[in-house]
Amino acid sequence: LQFGIAAAWGGIALAGALSAGLALGWLGAGDKPDPPLDESTGVMAVLRGNRVWQGLALAYFLFSFGITPHTIYWVDFLARELALGIAVGGAHWTVAGLFAVIGPWAAAWLARRANTAWAVVISFLVLGAGVIAPVIATLAPVLWLSTMIFGAQPGVSTVKAARARDLGTPETMPSILRVMIMASALGGAAGGILFPAVFAATGQYELLFLIGGGGMVIAALATLPRR
Repeated sequence: LQFGIAAAWGGIALAGALSAGLALGWLGAGDKPDPPLDESTGVMAVLRGNRVWQGLALAYFLFSFGITPHTIYWVDFLARELALGIAVGGAHWTVAGLFAVIGPWAAAWLARRANTAWAVVISFLVLGAGVIAPVIATLAPVLWLSTMIFGAQPGVSTVKAARARDLGTPETMPSILRVMIMASALGGAAGGILFPAVFAATGQYELLFLIGGGGMVIAALATLPRR
């Protein structure tokens, strides 16, 4: 950013181009088409009347929805609302990136000890607490903790996918994953529409974090293990 907005966006574009080049070299080898869907493995046939799958789909939606405030507004909240400056905001984003590496490892450790069902619930509760934390206090340790927990959110994706794997079968997984990915995409789209509208109407960052964290708590309740 010290070299200007164009330089910052150019760097992002270059990183994307390099990633695309690497992906083109690695993807495609050995790929197999999805098995054909029939009435027994269709999306609606799998979800109809199955509260466990329905709860997991809702959790996928709320996950993408609930992380929207931190994804869009966190650095702005730190740099402008709290007047900490862009350097501090950038430092927080760097720490978030480091914890994005740690998150899946921590989630795997948790899943091995609490099983995937409870690992999903615990992960959502922790993430919800991290999102809501700046509503409670804006002390430096609280802000850094919120950044760390938000940064580790790929771990929630890890345990959600593991939970889907444990519940599914080779025949139903292609259909189920289509539903989960679509639910996640719709959650991100809903968050991208709702949160800017709420912020434009209220100007309150804290309300955004409260809504996002509340969504995570609802996701935890939706994925509570059932007999």
